[in-house]
Amino acid sequence: MDLGAWRKRVGRRSLIAPTIVAAAALALITAAAGTAAAPLAIYVNGNHFVNQDGNVVRLTGTGATSTEYACEFGYAYGNYDPVAEADAMAAWHSNATRIPLNQDCWLGLHGYPMGGFTAAGYRDYVQKFVDEANKDGMYVILDLHFTGLHKSTGQRQMPDADSLAFWKSLATQFASNHAVVFDAFNEP
Repeated sequence: MDLGAWRKRVGRRSLIAPTIVAAAALALITAAAGTAAAPLAIYVNGNHFVNQDGNVVRLTGTGATSTEYACEFGYAYGNYDPVAEADAMAAWHSNATRIPLNQDCWLGLHGYPMGGFTAAGYRDYVQKFVDEANKDGMYVILDLHFTGLHKSTGQRQMPDADSLAFWKSLATQFASNHAVVFDAFNEP
């Protein structure tokens, strides 16, 4: 075989392997882009939480930082950023977070929230936290933590006359989010 024929033959072979690798990589990228991950969802089956595939889900994680105190101290007591906080929880491999809520802040009752904060701002803060937690692969447990307050001093024994309005509003806001679980009243 002469040198020219050898170069043509080797040259062709040297292009075949990279072309196959490039085509395979492109096929994988295209397949990954075309099949988005299923949205996070949780359901009740008997006495278990299950995911969209029917597999039992055990919720493990942490709670959000003091969102129940927002009527007096700001949306995130301690000036925590909901994005950074959710990201930190995800880094600990949490699959759930609990966000304690204050019905006076949510509904804007009894002159709360204070200090220039608004009920709409509180709801937006909670929505942002939920969205970020879901994006990070976590289910969210929203619980009614503080009720009927005229000061964010602690929990009350039971829900009050405004709690139904709170739950109607909360359920309306998160009705289409299947990665949210409602906790009717925390620690009665």
